Amino acid sequence: MLSWDQAREMESAGFSFQSHSRNHAELVRLTRSELVNQFVDSKRKIEDELEGNVRYLAYPWGEFNREIEATLLACGYKAGFATHSHVGKRRELGELSAIPRYEITPFTRRRDFKIIVWGMMPWKEKVVSFVKALGLYEPARGGCRWGGLCHAGA
Repeated sequence: MLSWDQAREMESAGFSFQSHSRNHAELVRLTRSELVNQFVDSKRKIEDELEGNVRYLAYPWGEFNREIEATLLACGYKAGFATHSHVGKRRELGELSAIPRYEITPFTRRRDFKIIVWGMMPWKEKVVSFVKALGLYEPARGGCRWGGLCHAGA
């Protein structure tokens, strides 16, 4: 686990730290009040420690429902990231409170890693639209500031 000093050092090198909830709770089992505590406490702690603006949350285990989405947005977040499998079961992609994310582990094959990083997934156009809407798309650099999700030519 990183220390706050290590996180600050990484931020100074261009990394961004966002939320994953206060303690990686199983959000689908929590009351609205408990959800608010998870989201607000995590957001506040990161913002206090890193003096930045926390706008995004990756749902623990990628699980979410409509109440979690609504609570997340009400707590001041701009977007939530779910695992691809959970988003796919719910609805068509594109809503900011249910952006897909793929898990990369030590067991991820090199070919799969390349596919994920270079944005060749079927939802690429929606990710590019989202990145453009957030103002993170930099056509002069041939892409975006999100590690290849909208690679050149997107």
